[in-house]
Amino acid sequence: MKRIRNAILILFACLGAFSTFPANAASSLSVKLGGPSAVRSGDEIEITLSIENPDREDIIAVNGTLKYDGAMLTLKEISSDIAGGWKLTDNKSDGSVKFVMCDMTTENPVKVKADMLTATFRVEKAGEFNVTATDVSASAGAGVFLQYLVQRLAPNMAVPFL
Repeated sequence: MKRIRNAILILFACLGAFSTFPANAASSLSVKLGGPSAVRSGDEIEITLSIENPDREDIIAVNGTLKYDGAMLTLKEISSDIAGGWKLTDNKSDGSVKFVMCDMTTENPVKVKADMLTATFRVEKAGEFNVTATDVSASAGAGVFLQYLVQRLAPNMAVPFL
């Protein structure tokens, strides 16, 4: 146990050296959802979330929520559209899915625009419905990776900060 704690402290010390760059949110990020304009009951549809980054900052993390009518749509799958080290984590509930995407290698940042993820839904019944993206934010800078690690490790263990 002591070895694990020491290894984690060394990891944080090493990452701390790289986290001196600001972890700024991209200031003029544009988020778009794309999908079919007409559907029928029983169809499977794909909704794509894309971002545009006019500031050309190196975005290495994106998070937000997709909201939908759970009576009209059933979420089948959510998948990352970016290769090269990006990891997608999601938390599904009826009517929404929260997502976090992070460039785990920090070698494939989004610089201008990219399709980030695709959500596949089954249309359960005919009618009008919307899929919306809320609370979407993006982060740029090397400090984001340290922040991501802290958020992932903190619920599972107590790590003393020196």
